[in-house]
Amino acid sequence: MVCLDTHVIIWGIKGEASQGQEAMVQRAKSYIRHQDEQGIDLMVPAPVVAEAMIRGDVDQLRTIRTIIERSFFIAAFDSPAAFIAAELERGRGAAKLLEERKDLRRHIRIDAQIAAIAIVQKAEVIISHDPHMRTIAQDRIPVIELPDIPEQGSLEFPQ
Repeated sequence: MVCLDTHVIIWGIKGEASQGQEAMVQRAKSYIRHQDEQGIDLMVPAPVVAEAMIRGDVDQLRTIRTIIERSFFIAAFDSPAAFIAAELERGRGAAKLLEERKDLRRHIRIDAQIAAIAIVQKAEVIISHDPHMRTIAQDRIPVIELPDIPEQGSLEFPQ
């Protein structure tokens, strides 16, 4: 099972990207489609769903919710995940990030919840473009950026 972080859902499902990240929309869609074709289970932690659903009009969000509920395993932030999230937040990596930038507290808390859910659910990896996720996960679960899955093009042979 693969855990998807917020950016992957925003790019791949909502089809939205910040300026300069436009190519990530197709990359995320290709990755999600490839994993589905390979029979790989994709997990979206509940905090990721909450983050992804903050912006958008009501009709768009209703459609996105339906897609997420039908396409992914949505993992709850339960008590085992809460205990692990607290451990991750107390860890040296999170503490160092907070020393450098106190404004990251909310961000670190959400990332710790996402990582903890992935650990509890025994995900193999977290796919994340968050610059702090690897530090927060503390080597308890691998964190990698969204792999590039080349689209299969059609070959044309001379006649």
